[in-house]
Amino acid sequence: MAGFIRANSAWTTVQKGFVYANGAWRSVQKGFVYANSAWRQFFPGGLTPVIAAQVTIAKSGSGTVTLTGTNRRWTNFASGVYYFNRSIDDSTWTLMDTGSITNPSVGGTNTKTYALTQSDVIANTTNYYQFVVSVTSSTSTTATSISSSTTVEGTRNITDLSSSSVATTSVTLSWTASQYAGSQVVQYKQSSSGTWIDHSTQTGATTSTLILGLVGGVPYDFRILPYTGASATGYYGNYSNTYTVSTNALKPPNTVRNLTTSNVQTTYLTISWDAPTVDATHDAATYYYYDYNTNGATPTGGNLTFSTSVTLSAGTLTSNTFYYLWVQAYNGDGAGPWTFTTATTQSAVVIPGQVTGLSHTKSYSSYSFSTSLVRNSATIKTQSWTYTVLVYYNLSWSAPANASYYEVTSNSVNSNPGVGYYTSYSTSYSDVQFQTDRGTVTSYYWVRAISSTGNAGPWSAVTGGTSTATVISGNWSLELWRCDSSAVTTASQAGTTMSRTWTGVNASFTHYANISGVIAGSYESRSSSGCV
Repeated sequence: MAGFIRANSAWTTVQKGFVYANGAWRSVQKGFVYANSAWRQFFPGGLTPVIAAQVTIAKSGSGTVTLTGTNRRWTNFASGVYYFNRSIDDSTWTLMDTGSITNPSVGGTNTKTYALTQSDVIANTTNYYQFVVSVTSSTSTTATSISSSTTVEGTRNITDLSSSSVATTSVTLSWTASQYAGSQVVQYKQSSSGTWIDHSTQTGATTSTLILGLVGGVPYDFRILPYTGASATGYYGNYSNTYTVSTNALKPPNTVRNLTTSNVQTTYLTISWDAPTVDATHDAATYYYYDYNTNGATPTGGNLTFSTSVTLSAGTLTSNTFYYLWVQAYNGDGAGPWTFTTATTQSAVVIPGQVTGLSHTKSYSSYSFSTSLVRNSATIKTQSWTYTVLVYYNLSWSAPANASYYEVTSNSVNSNPGVGYYTSYSTSYSDVQFQTDRGTVTSYYWVRAISSTGNAGPWSAVTGGTSTATVISGNWSLELWRCDSSAVTTASQAGTTMSRTWTGVNASFTHYANISGVIAGSYESRSSSGCV
């Protein structure tokens, strides 16, 4: 039922009533009266709903933002809805989220939340958001309350991505920071590839980064994706411009030069080389790798050194083994080719024993024999002769342990000269000395064993002794012939003499002389040359 009051000379419908309470007039939204044995409502539900206070909107969170809409209690309401709107110009609104509401208790509030998604935040602009509540009475009368706007800034595009420096295996990128960007991810790929690689996540204030590990002489594409907030919760903007640049051509070092080995021992050696040359396509080496093996296979790794000479530690190698020694030069652009030399380590040291049972024998053979005749006067002529024999000193001994061969040396005095070695690969050796005109020859000998590793044992000594070759008969047989062979004079001369004077020679004739005898067990005969 409606209430009426006589005012201004007419009856007027009463939409609201007021009562004075607690020192103030207060609006009466509904009223009741007891009539006809029941309480009856006046100012019925056809009244317009009333919202006690303006709805509000708040935002919270960094990165992903949560909107919170709040409305306070209202009256004369049968149903209601809320919704969040978005605008990029604070005038044309797009619905994002809606739902029903319930009447709060007197003095209470309702809150609704909405987490902004990627599609709710538009890049390169300011995004406006509002919260709206609309309620309807039982007679379809509505009332609406709209909050003021709150804003979220969409990250701004980066449009000037470029490089500040380019090297063979790295590129330094630079750009202007994106407005409102909380973070940004840097991506790159080889231009021929379709797959982007995340390099790093940078803070929004960062304006450069260094990308390492690239391939020299290859074009690369780079881009940046900025976003607000943290990388896991922020709102992405648009990719920056794609920047393309080629890394510098690689200049790895050349092959090392003059690779050699020295100081080769049983279990170690020294490797030395010269640095590689530098040219238009090869830069200098900054360090090296070396390796060794016995099969000649090119190494796949090695040992680092900054020197051009390396001595392997004792015990590294095996004795008496053939090795390939490898070296490779490196710099920041890569590696040069492997190169190698070879060496065989020494055998393990073996010391032989001392020679024992050393003895000797002597033998002789004729080497030379001659005679001559000279005129002293018309009736006197002198015959002279010389001879040389070879004296063989035949040494023998017993083999000691670990003997591979032997060294023999000799001297005319009992002192080992330590030089002038003879080599024997058996346990015997024959030395030859010259003995002239019944002279005396004395020789001293020393023998030592040599092992397979070239190590020598101690010397053993033997004295050769005195050797004198004599005419076995003790006498020379001499003849003085006339040159016409019509007469001959003979004589016998002691073997200890080396001349004879012929007297009473017929001055009317010329002569030649002859001598014969046994020298060192061999019969020899010689005649002088010419007629005198």
